[in-house]
Amino acid sequence: MARRDNKQAHIPSRLAISAAVATALLTGYGGRKAYADCTQVVGQPAGTFTCSSATNATQSPSGTPLTVTTDSSFSIITTQGNALYLTGTYGLTFTDNNTSTITGKNNGIYAYNDSGKLSITTSGAVKGTRSSGIYAYNHYGTDMTIVTAAVTGYDYGIYALNNGTGDLTITSNAAVEGTRVDGINANNDGTNLTIDTKAAVTGNRNGILAYNLAQPNVLPGELSITSTGAVEGTTGYGIYARSDGTNLTIDTKAAVTGGEDAINAY
Repeated sequence: MARRDNKQAHIPSRLAISAAVATALLTGYGGRKAYADCTQVVGQPAGTFTCSSATNATQSPSGTPLTVTTDSSFSIITTQGNALYLTGTYGLTFTDNNTSTITGKNNGIYAYNDSGKLSITTSGAVKGTRSSGIYAYNHYGTDMTIVTAAVTGYDYGIYALNNGTGDLTITSNAAVEGTRVDGINANNDGTNLTIDTKAAVTGNRNGILAYNLAQPNVLPGELSITSTGAVEGTTGYGIYARSDGTNLTIDTKAAVTGGEDAINAY
């Protein structure tokens, strides 16, 4: 079964991320890496970090698994590379409950996990000046969960690819914007895909684009999208949703608009 129609021909391939592209994304196109402000927590298992103080250098903690939290002094604004470059094996969890400012010249947060669960929680503004606000990739994992406040990206506000067997859940509690492509681009190879937006979502192409598609040995479940705020896709669709699963539900409580159509779902 074809994965893209002609109207979506420019959406990046979900399963064909080349080694060169992946390397460029992970390194932030030459961005600096530093551990000075995200440091290993003494007395905790390896891979447990706390980020503190203000910095302009890319922070690159990794672990097996990786767990990262922030304290109230943390903020990061980089002039090159990603702000946070997180890599986990058998699990990745990033939690910011301190309204931290996270701005990267490329991605605000780039998170890559190999096997297990991937979880990102932010409470402050996240911005990716040249790429995405949040770019999350769970490779051969299980569940992916993303909970955010405001997120802005040049390409995507939030790009989430769960190449796993479980659920992909995205909850945005403030505005999400993708200046050049999509506000939220969600791709799930697992079971259920749930998107719940509490504020406006805008994209130059699509406001929300969601795929919940069948993979070998994995039967997709439900695709559910609930939008409380307005959703807009300037040149494409307000909401574009495709599912191979059991149910597809879209519940909109505010205006949905698109250059081609408000909603395209099947």
